[in-house]
Amino acid sequence: AETVKEKESEIARLRTFILNNIEAFRDYRERLQEKGFTDTSWMRPMGAAESQMNQFSKRLKQGYSWGLAGLHSMATAMVHRFEGTLYEAIADSAKENEKPDKKINIKQWLKVKTRESIGAV
Repeated sequence: AETVKEKESEIARLRTFILNNIEAFRDYRERLQEKGFTDTSWMRPMGAAESQMNQFSKRLKQGYSWGLAGLHSMATAMVHRFEGTLYEAIADSAKENEKPDKKINIKQWLKVKTRESIGAV
């Protein structure tokens, strides 16, 4: 069993660690606001990364088999969707003389098969 002195020492080390790394405990949304991002109200709070990654993983899996190019396309599209930049990404990838319809369906956009699946599920 730990003695009181050992516990006090452990607590002192933890306190020192926290004080030396205080910047790591700040909410990332505050940092973004300091860098000029005015609206961070839609962003998830600290500690929500695991939940977000679970959702991301679930949406990627859904029983589909992915090739590397398709997996990259889906992940890129999902990141753009989460960031609110999907329309701009679609417009950037469209031919210069064609403007995509704002009502474009992400499933249709990603449906083009580039090559056979490598078996990644």
